Amino acid sequence: DKGSIPMGNSIWAVQAAAKAILLNLDVYYSVREEQIPLYTPWIDAAQLIPDNNGFEGPLNGLMSAHQRLPHQDILLLACDMTSLQCETVYTTIREYISCDNEFYAFHENGFWQPFCAVYTAGGLQRALDRQLFSLEDLLKKGDTLILTPPENEQFLNHNEHLPG
Repeated sequence: DKGSIPMGNSIWAVQAAAKAILLNLDVYYSVREEQIPLYTPWIDAAQLIPDNNGFEGPLNGLMSAHQRLPHQDILLLACDMTSLQCETVYTTIREYISCDNEFYAFHENGFWQPFCAVYTAGGLQRALDRQLFSLEDLLKKGDTLILTPPENEQFLNHNEHLPG
């Protein structure tokens, strides 16, 4: 599991959360039920939200969090984007605070970046009502404020660099 990969004296999931903690945000971790024992040495079990398996892929984690916290807007970060800049997270939050959209996400070269994006509680509920079943559909068909990434930001994940 990528989130439990060691990074210094921590793990990737905790390092990703540190960017949100600096903003005084409550942090929760989306995990599969069988992953809970893997994370509890590092993370308080109350912060773990098991997937409800009602959706496919990353949308499952987001909607599981929405079901548990139906009135909370969600900043979605990926644990494997270890090079994500704090300034990019701050930019996302600043735009979220100053505007009134359903979603806030970076878009570049024809692609949405669904991580380091804000999904509002109302927007997620409307997406359920409209039966939008992928992160891209949420962003493409919802009222999404398009953010331009800073020049130095590259949304790299480590999927292609992991063994096995």
